[in-house]
Amino acid sequence: MMIVCHTSLDSLKIIVDKYLFPASVYFPWERAMMADSSCCLVVPRDSFTVATIKKALPVSARAKIKYLGNPMMDNLKPSGALDFLKKCIPALFVALLPGSRAPEVYLNWQTILDAVDNLLRTPISNQMIFLVPIVPNLEIDSFSRTLLDMGWKFTAPERIMHDAEDLIFFLKDIIATGSNCDEKNDILNSFSYKKDNALVLLIRGLFPDVASWADAGIAMAGTATEQLVGLGKPVFTIAGNGPQFTNDFAKAQSRLLGNSIILCSSSSIANNMSNILGDNMHMNVVRRNGQKRMGTAGASRKIAEEIHHIIYE
Repeated sequence: MMIVCHTSLDSLKIIVDKYLFPASVYFPWERAMMADSSCCLVVPRDSFTVATIKKALPVSARAKIKYLGNPMMDNLKPSGALDFLKKCIPALFVALLPGSRAPEVYLNWQTILDAVDNLLRTPISNQMIFLVPIVPNLEIDSFSRTLLDMGWKFTAPERIMHDAEDLIFFLKDIIATGSNCDEKNDILNSFSYKKDNALVLLIRGLFPDVASWADAGIAMAGTATEQLVGLGKPVFTIAGNGPQFTNDFAKAQSRLLGNSIILCSSSSIANNMSNILGDNMHMNVVRRNGQKRMGTAGASRKIAEEIHHIIYE
């Protein structure tokens, strides 16, 4: 038996949106799992999601929905390894986040450097320092070659610290404070490149330090973008060819993170960054939005304690 209902396209869209794309961004079968009596705990990533899930579930299931923070915001305390950058204040510090998956990351890097070149043609600061935290599984040489091909000139790390003595004292401080070998190797594997009034600093790891120093980010990444937003920083994203960071992914990320994300093109990034960084009221909104969207730190321990309580008490 077939039942045919006469309805307008607008009405059909409302039905599809309601049942296939609920406000909680969870599908009906996922909400059914949450509502099932065998489910003891549901821990959303932020307070927005808590509110929407509670509206979507039966009243009897709402008590198990608890906001305990966001594990993605844990372990983001900076080590102090980049504190030599204090000598460069009041430069504008921008995190460049091309992603972490090869080979896509290298194509993203090219796109981001195109955006950086546009920034240099319309400088929004007397000095700009671009910080690039590179995950261990990626070849730093690939990043270096692209920089050289695009006219950047290699400069020794001492030039950033103004003289060799600063570098020596900096490395001694890293050792004296008991930083682990990985952090020391990260610094020794750092490379800097100069063009016009700007520096690019390629760094092995140290994302928490980069995120702490950044005034803003230019990103084609997933988790790192969200963490930067959670720290209250505006992030300018550029859609790529994928397979991960596509136009659809970038739009979905923008909806998830609200006005902390500014989706733009390589050519429009200079105007967008100038307008937003120069607007103190907008920057305050971005800071507040970041915590609302990404939650607070300390979630890992709280979630573990909650699970322990369910199992043993």
